[in-house]
Amino acid sequence: TGSPLEAILTALVRAACHEVLPAELDDLSSGKDAVRPSATLAGADFESRAPWSAFCRLRAAPRFRAADGAVEYATVSDLGLERTWRFADASELASAINLRLPPTAIIADARAGGGGRILLTTRAHLEWQLAHGQLHCGRCGLFCAGERGMRDHMLVKHRAPYEAALETARESRTQLVPWTPPPAGTLSMLALAQRQALLQKREARGCLELDEGLRAARED
Repeated sequence: TGSPLEAILTALVRAACHEVLPAELDDLSSGKDAVRPSATLAGADFESRAPWSAFCRLRAAPRFRAADGAVEYATVSDLGLERTWRFADASELASAINLRLPPTAIIADARAGGGGRILLTTRAHLEWQLAHGQLHCGRCGLFCAGERGMRDHMLVKHRAPYEAALETARESRTQLVPWTPPPAGTLSMLALAQRQALLQKREARGCLELDEGLRAARED
């Protein structure tokens, strides 16, 4: 059984699926395809593979499968508007579903990930990472250790010019905000355990780059 937060996030993904998928498939955000904690906290803290499962089922049905391997179908909205959809792969479907997630203050960042997943970074997770010296990459959603980590990340992963990487690293420093514990019940026990394990691993490697104010606050 998931946490209350997982249930809320699953309902949001289900609402987005309802906007995009045929009626017989828009329940895929439940069960094994419900939102679950991510295996790693280097990026988003929750994910759903509902788009991947939906694409596989669509492609397996002859009526939805196009000759080139893509999927194609028509839906009718609650307002009676008909629309034709075509997706070459699960990632395209994930992007369409992600764009239709209902707005909520719970989610700080939502994006389509590789393999037809939807990656969700909650505001609580973002604040936890920022408070422990990690900076959030707006391009891919990963967290980097301080300005130097962000600079190297931009240079290596995103092939940014050196000056642009430096500027991004400087600007990302303004992301830092004081962290306050999230309300009870908003994080799963697994997510909390993962956070603690991740923090201990970073401290063991000596890679936390906290400013003096944050470091002093942790030592009090």
